[in-house]
Amino acid sequence: MHGAVRTLLVCIALPLFASCQDGSLATSSGAPIIDLTGRPGAAAIGETRRILFGAGDRTLLLDGWSQIDERNPELDLTFVWATEVEASVSFQVLDVVAQQLLVKLSAFPRVDPQMITVLVNGEQVSRFEAQPMFLEHRFVAPARVLRRGDNRLTFRHEGLPLQRDSRDHRRLAAAYHSILIGPECLPLRGFGLPPRPRVYRQGPTKTTPAALVVTGPATLRRHLRVPAGGVLRYHAFLEAPGRAPAVATVRIFEDETTHDLSETRLASGLFGGGRSRDVEVDLSPWSGKKVELEIEVRPDTCRPPVTTVVIDRAGIFSR
Repeated sequence: MHGAVRTLLVCIALPLFASCQDGSLATSSGAPIIDLTGRPGAAAIGETRRILFGAGDRTLLLDGWSQIDERNPELDLTFVWATEVEASVSFQVLDVVAQQLLVKLSAFPRVDPQMITVLVNGEQVSRFEAQPMFLEHRFVAPARVLRRGDNRLTFRHEGLPLQRDSRDHRRLAAAYHSILIGPECLPLRGFGLPPRPRVYRQGPTKTTPAALVVTGPATLRRHLRVPAGGVLRYHAFLEAPGRAPAVATVRIFEDETTHDLSETRLASGLFGGGRSRDVEVDLSPWSGKKVELEIEVRPDTCRPPVTTVVIDRAGIFSR
């Protein structure tokens, strides 16, 4: 069926804190006291959904890896050798649920089988025999071994053979090509490699305000002092019709306490014209306090691995 596609937004207002309305809250209330779309902006953290070895980005490689990015022209894939008994990478988790991991690697040829033990944050989650060819190995990290934020994934190799008749003096355990990560309900290879979750700022134009484009799962975080009578207001919409449904959650971190304030769902419908909504969250209980404010955007449960939401007119106002 052809025709216009509208955006449907459902806001779950947690008691006393949040509401959703039509119209622009920001324009009716003047300039914000703290502009969340301006510079310097909020810190952005994206959940890790893929790690590609040998492709030039070594941000997530911690220790135990060769410093050389390599490529197999016959298979048209890149890789990095693990050169220590233990080789580790870091990955970000926002929703602490069981995560499946799919690692593609090839063991260095040796007489004895290359056994690899997998640890997440020091806890063993898998053990398998790696073959001297690029194969995929799937395992699950249960929620109990994960933590929100930064996590450490370690591959412990049973053997580290010395190369013979070679000018390359590295000791090579296995060549790693990729790691795909996602909740158990998500098909990791259903549509090829997923886009990388990220956040970027889109500057203003003559017709549109500055905005934050969030490909989630990702969060925006800002340390701030809440003004008297403070209220968070922002306008959110799916980047394009047909994008996967998204959920935006607002949280306050105060010392060791986390407060979930609102949850907003964005989804494409089949009737009527385009529609978007504004969100308002009452921050007055934290007036005068230093807190960390977070807006998290993520796909709806068991939907495609990422989705993109545009947030504009975002700021802290005073009533």
